[in-house]
Amino acid sequence: MSDYDYLNARVRAMASRLLPRGLIEQIVSAEGEEIFVDLLMDSDYADSLSEALASSRERGAAETALKLNLFGRLQKLRTIAPEGPRRLIEAQLGLWDLNNAIAIARGIRRRAPAAEIARATVPAGTIHPTRLALLAEETDERAMYDTLSTWGAAIAAAFGEALGRAEGAAHPSDLERELLAGYFARTLDDLDPDDPDEGLLVGQLRLQIDLANVVAALKCADARSRGAAAASASGASASAAAPAAPLPAPIPGGGFSSRALERIALARDLLGALEHLDGTAFGAPVQRGLLYFVQSGRLGSIERFLEGVVLEAGAALSRRDRLSAGVPLGYVWRKIGEFLNLRAILRGKRYGMPAAAIRETLVLA
Repeated sequence: MSDYDYLNARVRAMASRLLPRGLIEQIVSAEGEEIFVDLLMDSDYADSLSEALASSRERGAAETALKLNLFGRLQKLRTIAPEGPRRLIEAQLGLWDLNNAIAIARGIRRRAPAAEIARATVPAGTIHPTRLALLAEETDERAMYDTLSTWGAAIAAAFGEALGRAEGAAHPSDLERELLAGYFARTLDDLDPDDPDEGLLVGQLRLQIDLANVVAALKCADARSRGAAAASASGASASAAAPAAPLPAPIPGGGFSSRALERIALARDLLGALEHLDGTAFGAPVQRGLLYFVQSGRLGSIERFLEGVVLEAGAALSRRDRLSAGVPLGYVWRKIGEFLNLRAILRGKRYGMPAAAIRETLVLA
């Protein structure tokens, strides 16, 4: 019996507890946060909701329950997996620890309240949601590193090394790039792309590298276009505007060449930059999100459609060979997608968004 026979039977049982589309639609259409909670009380979220609501009646209790459920289910997956599959699962989950550290570092730099910073995290890695909230209370990246080291967190060493390399760097995003580049380099070096199971993870990681590189290039195009617009509004020539930050060196291992990323970064404006994604994996999602971008003019409105490419590709791994690593890896992404949907619905209801507007924010729905 292979490592995946028993594991995948267990994972399929776990996947059967994911919310059906009909229930998601019912939750979207329901009025108010109380009905949201009531509908989930007959689901896999019942225990987490009961625990969170018993300890706190604050408005954030339901969201805390969603986080606890996500973390608990993915930790269970790690626990039941034999050594070989666990190595692949942990390699994918490790990126979420880094993403959370990056989100917290960004929040700390702009002096956001700790509670707001913690709300931006997605506890799909190995660090408990409570600890992520504590990490959000630190004063700077160096204090974050000290705390991660004290906990013995898996990412502590990598965070410290990246912090050292980025010290004195021209832009705070240099730390983020160092963290991601180091993670992808170490993980890809440890995987065999010709192995049927490891190759699935390699393909997913390369897509995540593409996402990071494309978003970095789009941010450069956005900064250039905003700088030119500000110069024009003040009566100065576009060439007199402060130069935008240069495109950072791409993270190696993705499918976009340096020249392709440069063309995106040097486009006349953000709309022109998005045109360079035609014919790529991100082309169709950009078209779906173009209306939202035109209405808002903000990169964030299109960024979630780009992130959806990674989520959809990850979830699709579940449909691969039933005795392969695609089953547990696909479950990871399906569970994350479900969490993101429920969080978006909950926040939408909290802010009084109509059901149609909430529906447009969902992924994998």
